[in-house]
Amino acid sequence: MKQNEVFSILESKKWVCSKDEVGDRFCLFTIDEIIVHIIPVLNKRNDYVRISFMPSVSTKEFSKAISFIDGGKQGNYSILSENKIPEKKTEVTLEDIIRLSDDAIIWAKSQDINNELLKLTKLPTNSPGSMPLHHLAALAITGNLTKLEVYSTSFANGERLGFVPYITLEMISRAIFLARNKYSK
Repeated sequence: MKQNEVFSILESKKWVCSKDEVGDRFCLFTIDEIIVHIIPVLNKRNDYVRISFMPSVSTKEFSKAISFIDGGKQGNYSILSENKIPEKKTEVTLEDIIRLSDDAIIWAKSQDINNELLKLTKLPTNSPGSMPLHHLAALAITGNLTKLEVYSTSFANGERLGFVPYITLEMISRAIFLARNKYSK
């Protein structure tokens, strides 16, 4: 089976497949507020094929919060990813693709999103990569104005609290705006 066939099968199962900014293909499946994200990969070896879908889960609210805090950059941002070892197959079948697709959906539905958001609110400010942005979004979604306002005051006074350089006072202000709007209703 070729990579393009995998995407055709997934699209027939109601996954929405697309390419990211560097041309890598991915697929999304939405169940109410939950977004399941997969990156189907087939790696052909000499005598077998390694197949992985690398599922992750998010919510519409979380992705919108990150997009807003980050200044409007649209995307699907994961709350949690499954770290599963790729399967080795001598041949990849239609049944394998459907099973992996179903497994990704079952895994995503079984996750405690609220607990994962709570974990993100507790991240240290010196977390690497995109985690500080996820931290701000989780604080905004959960309405943690106290912590966000401490961050804002510290940034205004020149203290970055160990945040990575791309986190700005404007981002923190947008997170505060979201938290206030969510909980003022």
